[in-house]
This record gives sequence, structure tokens and C-alpha cells, in this order.
Amino acid sequence: MTLVRCDAGLAALRLTGADRLSFLHRLTTANVASLAAGESRPTLLLERTGRLVDRLLMVARPDDTVLIATGERAAVVAESLRRYVIADDVEIEESGDEVVTLVGEVPAELAPGLTIARDGDVVAHVFGPGAAAATADVPPAAPGEWERIRIETLRPAFGAEWDDRSLPLEVGLAGCIDFTKGCYLGQEVVARLYNYRRVKRHLVRLTLEGADVPAPGTELLAGDAPVGRITTAARRDGIPIAFASVVKEQATRDARLVLADGTPATVSPIGGEEKP
Repeated sequence: MTLVRCDAGLAALRLTGADRLSFLHRLTTANVASLAAGESRPTLLLERTGRLVDRLLMVARPDDTVLIATGERAAVVAESLRRYVIADDVEIEESGDEVVTLVGEVPAELAPGLTIARDGDVVAHVFGPGAAAATADVPPAAPGEWERIRIETLRPAFGAEWDDRSLPLEVGLAGCIDFTKGCYLGQEVVARLYNYRRVKRHLVRLTLEGADVPAPGTELLAGDAPVGRITTAARRDGIPIAFASVVKEQATRDARLVLADGTPATVSPIGGEEKP
């Protein structure tokens, strides 16, 4: 896959102090205790109510831990974390480092002082002083390319698939939750929804049969009944694909829905929202 540079709108937070990993393990949804220096892992920060604060990529380094956050949410994440620092040896700051997202065959090194953090198989984030200059020769992604990549690699975005009222199991983020670890913020709500199968809406992927890429907000129907809406759409190899939020009953493999204009759409569930 050709290497491209994407505008993912991310920012970096930096945590220092001896208790930083145990602090993040206690508050976020992933197992942080097993995170070694040089490794990265996605996690979620939730409110006590189970509502989503942000999807984060934790990057462990010998002297600090960096959280790659949604740019619009970075200050909210920092403030949310600081509320829970009591006797912990933890300092939290917005680093101001440039964060550049690369997709494709990412090199192991770019320039001294830069960190390359893997975020799945084809996505990596480069951060540190001069990250933008060091990646300036990487061609920018074509318009709509980042949306396609988000759909293909299951990356729901703030303002499109989720907002500060969203529950993570409703917006395709179950893969960022370790259901076997102990408590974290919002764990009781998440466990109740997961164990008792009470998730009412699911994020799914769609493959559409029409030629046009539908606009976000386009209504989806099962028969004559409204059952969901498109949140993001793009084109893959000439075929329109999309993220959509649909009612639970329609989040089944190969379910057939139609857009309001009659265009057929086939559902591919993301899965993991409820206990098997």
C-alpha cells in the first residue's frame, strides 16, 4: 500500500511520574499493566456514566506515556484525567507536539527525536518536534481517502459517529475494551450493557449498490420503517461504502436495507457489542 499522509486532527498528551501506568490502568478500558516501553495500545476514557470522553492511543516510552487524542477533545481528556489525580505521582500536560498520521508502509525511523506509534496494521502516528517537516515529502491522501481508511479499519470519529453523549458499545468501540480486567471509569454501565445485551443501536459497515456516495445523515429503511442513518461514506475501488448507526435488530450480517432513494445496502456488523 502506497504511503500517504492523512489529516486525522489528532493531538498529544504527555503523562510523567512513577504512577502513570497504574493510573491509566485504573481509569481507562484497556489493560495498561502489560504495556511495555515501545508498545502502543488503543483505550477509551469514559465518564462514570459510561459516556465516551475519547478514544486514545497509549504510547509507552521509558520516561513518559503519550496519549494520542482527538484534537478537539485533548483539553477535555486532560481535565478529566486531572480530576482523578489524588495521591498519584502523575503529571498531565498537553505536549504541543505535532501529530502526523501516516497510512501504508510506514518506515521504522524518520528523524531523530520523533516517535512512530503503530495504531493497527496500516496506520501510524508520528509525533515530536518537527514531525510535519519530517513527513513533508509523503504525499497527502486524496480527498475522501481518510474516510475510506476509517471505515475499513474501524475508526469511528468524534462529530461523525460519536459525541459526548455516546456509549462506546453503540459506536463500534468494543475492541478497545478489555472485558476481563478490573474496574475503570464507567465499567459498571459498560458491563451491564454487554452482559445483559442491552445495546439498542449498533455501528455497522455498509456496502452500497448505487453509484453515488451518500451524504452523512442519509436515512436507512427496512421496508418502510426508518432504522438508522449514514454517518460517514466513501468510495473503495469505485464502490460506495459507509459507516451507519442502526437499530440492534438490523445489525446482522448480510441484512438488506435501503436508502431513502431506494439504493440497496448490505450490512456488515462490527461485533463485540454484547456478550456471546
